[in-house]
Amino acid sequence: MLEYDSYQKRACSVRMIENGVEKSFTKRFTIEAPQYWSMSITTLGFRKNGKPIVEVENAHMCYEQGALMVYEPNIECFKYLGMYGKPGTFFVHSYIETLVLIGQSDRNIKVEDDV
Repeated sequence: MLEYDSYQKRACSVRMIENGVEKSFTKRFTIEAPQYWSMSITTLGFRKNGKPIVEVENAHMCYEQGALMVYEPNIECFKYLGMYGKPGTFFVHSYIETLVLIGQSDRNIKVEDDV
């Protein structure tokens, strides 16, 4: 569960269900946007290792820019991923690798036209 600072979105607390008990969330860590250059943060997803992928919105010299970063909760710092763009345009989608056809012959799919 993600809990944002409702006023400025400068902080986001990450909470997880403990021991499978619903409604029992334990705070894991809080992500705080760097105060010297950041306007807000948005958590977009999580890596396999549990580290959050965040968009950090920057207001620097009268222009806005977003940056995609990974937050390192153990040392409380951000790691740049080298991707920048307009704030609010980043999207992260998870996927699962699968090898469905291993051990099976290739199958042809016949498409019939309604002519």
